[in-house]
Amino acid sequence: MHCAEDLFQQAIDAYRQGRVECAKKHYEQLLAYQPWQVRAMVELSLLAAEGQQWDIAITWIHKALKIQPNSARFHYHLATFLKRNGQFELAFLHYETALHWDPYCAAAYNNCGVLFFKQHKYVEAYRHYAQAIHLKPDYLEAHFNLGLLFMMQAKKEEAIVQFKRVLALDPDAIGAHWQLAMIYWQFGHFEKVHEHYLALLKLTPNSPELLNNVGALALKQNRSKIAIDYFRKALAIDPKHQDSRNNLAASLLQNNEFDESIWHYSLYLRIEPHAKEALYNRAQGFMLTGQLDQAMRDLRKILQQDANDIDALSNLAAIYLKLEDTEAAINGYQQVLKCKQNDPVAAYMLSALTQRSTFVAAPIEYIKNLFNSYAWQFDRHLEEVLYYKTPILLRELIFPCLKCKKAKILDLGCGTGLSGMPFVDIADKLIGIDISNKMLEQAKKKNCYDQLIENDILSALVKLNDNYDLILCIDTIVYFGELDELFSAIVARLKKNGLFAFSVEVSNETEIFYHLQITGRYKHSSVYVKKLAKKHNLCCLRQRVVDGRYQKGKFIKTGLFVLENAN
Repeated sequence: MHCAEDLFQQAIDAYRQGRVECAKKHYEQLLAYQPWQVRAMVELSLLAAEGQQWDIAITWIHKALKIQPNSARFHYHLATFLKRNGQFELAFLHYETALHWDPYCAAAYNNCGVLFFKQHKYVEAYRHYAQAIHLKPDYLEAHFNLGLLFMMQAKKEEAIVQFKRVLALDPDAIGAHWQLAMIYWQFGHFEKVHEHYLALLKLTPNSPELLNNVGALALKQNRSKIAIDYFRKALAIDPKHQDSRNNLAASLLQNNEFDESIWHYSLYLRIEPHAKEALYNRAQGFMLTGQLDQAMRDLRKILQQDANDIDALSNLAAIYLKLEDTEAAINGYQQVLKCKQNDPVAAYMLSALTQRSTFVAAPIEYIKNLFNSYAWQFDRHLEEVLYYKTPILLRELIFPCLKCKKAKILDLGCGTGLSGMPFVDIADKLIGIDISNKMLEQAKKKNCYDQLIENDILSALVKLNDNYDLILCIDTIVYFGELDELFSAIVARLKKNGLFAFSVEVSNETEIFYHLQITGRYKHSSVYVKKLAKKHNLCCLRQRVVDGRYQKGKFIKTGLFVLENAN
């Protein structure tokens, strides 16, 4: 007996010292000395389970049960090993047997609930979780499992209550914080998501998954710089964390940091070479930095996977247009229309390229896409490449016509604010309207507008209630062919004797109306403009033709008009 006790103590000491194999050897020696020693069998089964050697663990606990078949604890252990080994039906039987011998075993009820949950038997799962909690009210795992059950049943309010109970028992319960953050995200309660992420950052500060999620939350809250910082932190811990890499690349692309975005997408694509979204976004970066060959390569890779990918086809056609390969561009837009018959941008560009115009104005989608992709370099390109002076020239033309020192001004198609800046000194109030959110972001930085409205011009004019002393429409009418509806909407928002000042690209006087150019912009004849002015009771106070901007080796003739509302 003394020898048996010594072997058992040696096994316990070896285990405590981390010498697991030595502990096993002592238990086996003990069983060789006393084959009926159940305690040694159970300990060997538990040691095998620690090493996930389920077959060995099951074998040892079976031996123990042959000696003590009525042991609830042994049946519970066997059921748990069987569950971990994927033998769910047998696990049920032994959990039920454990409960037969010990009806107060909360853990057995909880684990039965888990098995029912895995089989989508949610009523039975609920009953067993509830019984486990009844027997042991502070049973953390059962409370958490019940929360997961509510989540699976789309009972999110009940799940919130349950996970809060978990946190009441243990404020550092990581799983409960994760689940609550996920639920609040789905509800759009981002401040509450932030609270739980802050708690998790204290508990698991080096989790790439968490850092990535915190970055994604910052993006939701329009805090892109903070988001980028968190994505970088996640990658510093785990350079192979693909979600963080992808999110960082996308955020940099949105922030116009194209070169670094391309670099991160390239790293991402080394691991996921066929990721369509990443290929498309990298192509966007290449396009925006003028690397058109590389952009075409990525777009063609997408089309190898999906020959009907509309976005890839559209961008490829746009690249051909930029390269002045008209035939290829036409073929490209025709391919888009084969895949999507009513694509407004493709139809519009085909109309322009083939000079078979059927559009009275550019589609809103075309204008929005064009200027969202152009916003980051709009000012520099217009001022340094196109020598754009139209707003300043129109300001000079208007000045003698102003009848008030300070005017209430509406700037239609305000873009980045280049059109509004020359009028700040005469503005009592300056309102800007544009369809492009990216252009408005740039305009906001200039701090010259009292209000900026994101909408298309016609819709915005209908919604406005105020009337204005001066309405500007600079380099915007070029995206309208037929102007009657626009003039009517503008007159409705002009004060009596208010001024409407605008620019158009001037066509030959022999052309009575307007026509759509290959550039996607409309030209208008002065005859047409004056005819409409007369129809809407607008008096032409001043008119001038100027060099509006430099394009393809020559200046574009631009007509400036100042009309007065005589209504």
